[in-house]
Amino acid sequence: MGTRAASYDPGRIKDRFAMVGGNLTAKKIQLLNAKEWKKKNFNIAEDEIASINQRNPFDFHICESNNQGWHVIDNLRTLKDIPVIPINTSNNLKDDTARKGKSLDKNNMVEWIEWARKEDIIEFPAGQWSPGITELNRQLNRFVMKRTSTGYKYEAAEPDDHDDLVMALVILCHFARMRILKLGDQEDLPLGVGAGSRVDFEGEGEEDEFTRQIKQRMESNGMNASDINSDDDW
Repeated sequence: MGTRAASYDPGRIKDRFAMVGGNLTAKKIQLLNAKEWKKKNFNIAEDEIASINQRNPFDFHICESNNQGWHVIDNLRTLKDIPVIPINTSNNLKDDTARKGKSLDKNNMVEWIEWARKEDIIEFPAGQWSPGITELNRQLNRFVMKRTSTGYKYEAAEPDDHDDLVMALVILCHFARMRILKLGDQEDLPLGVGAGSRVDFEGEGEEDEFTRQIKQRMESNGMNASDINSDDDW
């Protein structure tokens, strides 16, 4: 068994709220499930996230802190007792910024995901896919590179299409790449630090007292990451 992690992209007001869950090992990112909330009701999303985590606890939760992200992070931490790691996303970051572990370069990560899919590092679930995984695959296959005045960026091919699940996957893969994967010479797209290098994420690394108290409460309530209900989608 690997490390269970969930990533979240709350997006902007016009976007959807996306969640992707995965089991991370030294060589693989095994996708578990994916989910979108189409209406911008954060309370519903946060309640469902807490319910999913109570049934099948994740070892790590990582949430984009851009836009509406801090609102979600604060609510999950204070109202749901879920210790969330914030991550800022941007385009065309310098290596030293990415090395600090508090930001990720979306362009680099999209390119890395494309490479990782070809290398079978990212594994989709076996059998019939859930609606969320099906939608994630659709969004991935419609992602294109677009030129901008300052360089380029990746986004959905059509202006009215959505890419929220892809962004949640980017966050999950970045965490796996920085903290879990150990690909060695197989790594094709270096990001200032090698895959598997120790990086201190804001809110992680040396645990603060808040995080320690949450984990103690989770353990006292029987919410252990190894206690997994195999009948559950997550």
